[in-house]
Amino acid sequence: MSKYTEAMDFYSVLMHEAKRRLLAMDTALEGKTGLPEVAVREYCFLQLRMLCELIALGCLTAQGDLQTGKLKDEYRADKIIRAFNSFILTFIHMQRHEQKQG
Repeated sequence: MSKYTEAMDFYSVLMHEAKRRLLAMDTALEGKTGLPEVAVREYCFLQLRMLCELIALGCLTAQGDLQTGKLKDEYRADKIIRAFNSFILTFIHMQRHEQKQG
């Protein structure tokens, strides 16, 4: 399997996971869980955090950073988010540089 195919497959898994988490939040917010409101709120905040991490992983996967080995086996959210922030800052810097030249 090529690295490109592997990255596409992993990205697809991440996006399906994000979809499942959004659907779970919908279920909780519709009051279908029987949980008290405070528990639903905490559950939804946790799901939002997980969604942010999934989006960061998806971006890093699409960029190729997870396939290079730097973050392939990483499980610590803080390190993943720092890598994502670094990616975003580099991207913004590149965009500004291109705008100044063009």
